[in-house]
Amino acid sequence: MQIKTIYCRFAARAVAITFVIALAASGWTYGQGSPTPSPYHAENPASRGLDATLYMQTAAEYRASCYQAYNFATARLEALAKAKAALPKPFAIIMDLDETVLDNSRFQAMLLQNGLAWNPELWKQWESDHSEDVTLIPGAKEFIEKAQSIEKKPGSHLEVFFVSNRNGKDFKQQALDALARLCVLTDEKHLKLSDPKVEDSQNKTARFKEVRDEFEVLLYIGDNLRDFSEELAFDKLGFGKVKDAPEEKLYEIIKARQNKLDSGQAEQAPVRDHLGNDWIILPNPTYGDWKAPLGRGEKDFNRLTAGAFSIPMASPTPSPSKQDSPHKKCTSSERGIHGIDPAIWVAAITLLSTALGFFWRKHLERRSINRAILAEIRRILTVVRLHRDWWATRIEKEDTNHPLIPFSHAVYSKQVPNIGALTNRLVVRAVTFYGYVGFINSLQAARPEYSAAGKGAEFDKTYLNTLTTFLADYEHEFDEDFKSID
Repeated sequence: MQIKTIYCRFAARAVAITFVIALAASGWTYGQGSPTPSPYHAENPASRGLDATLYMQTAAEYRASCYQAYNFATARLEALAKAKAALPKPFAIIMDLDETVLDNSRFQAMLLQNGLAWNPELWKQWESDHSEDVTLIPGAKEFIEKAQSIEKKPGSHLEVFFVSNRNGKDFKQQALDALARLCVLTDEKHLKLSDPKVEDSQNKTARFKEVRDEFEVLLYIGDNLRDFSEELAFDKLGFGKVKDAPEEKLYEIIKARQNKLDSGQAEQAPVRDHLGNDWIILPNPTYGDWKAPLGRGEKDFNRLTAGAFSIPMASPTPSPSKQDSPHKKCTSSERGIHGIDPAIWVAAITLLSTALGFFWRKHLERRSINRAILAEIRRILTVVRLHRDWWATRIEKEDTNHPLIPFSHAVYSKQVPNIGALTNRLVVRAVTFYGYVGFINSLQAARPEYSAAGKGAEFDKTYLNTLTTFLADYEHEFDEDFKSID
């Protein structure tokens, strides 16, 4: 039930994101370009992350893996604290946040339910507005409390630093809010997030050094090898940007990272010696650096290594001879069509008719929503055209002291929760269209501020330019679509 609720609420907010993106560039607002296209793309294959997300949300084995990792981390921490008690620096541990402390599987579920690929703009919306939907990774809170109770000497407790690639420039407070709500108390000093405007902002090396300069770091805990050392990132293996690599190089690239783990060096020691010693890794099947060579749709099947299994052709079961069986041979009428039990045929036909009925109703519903929204778009375009001509006349006569009435869009407003029902070729154009209408209405509402500042004439011209640009962009944008409702 919780997941369904989150899906509905987030779907509505996803529409708001599209509005923001459509209105973000002031250049096109005043006729200096076209509206920004939607940044969202469908996942390919559509259910790519289904089992991974279900594993995180439903599998007791996933929870067991997390508890096991944190139980082991507790034992290692106690042993390391005792072994390094004589060192001069105070103790600290470094932890990643997402999928190490914070469970974001509800975000992954939202993507799946909407058929969306991961997108940075949607992730920003999650960071910004959904701190209340984040949950805890099993065992994380108990481990953190145990770690913070360890004393190096009286009054000097071990400190926990969260080094995460969440957006620290815009959403640090939201991260703090999520941790506080989950009773994982921290402060800005112990929360080291990334700055998206810094080059290579996903690289944690500098932030690790900030902690190591002051503290003896006993443990690193994360779900991605980059949470321990940047040397294990795909892009640091000498192949350039992995996402741009040709298909034929991907096996070599993937193997190189595996070899780095198996026999390579990191942080002045063999990688394998760190694991289970001062590096503790948690499972994350949904995303991470491991997916860098993937995301190529159906071609990702080429990354699978299948066994050389010869699948035999199915042979018909021989009928028993008269000598082998005392029973008489079944007649075709007793076996049903082609030997299939009649009950199975009835069930199959019933299922098929139910499915066809369902999809036919969905088709009619979708067509109805498309027609209603297109009819409203045509009405708004007519009204805006007449209004623009009237406003131009008012400016010529220097008589613009008239009330401006916002352009209504009741049909679309009611259908925002059902935006996914729009035809794919229509949805992005419709959302940006209504986003522009919303902007015009907002501009109308700002008219008193222009007047109060003595800039009424500037408003008049700006408003006319905005109406003109809107019509230039959209007056014929839907002509082909309108034919479907005539």
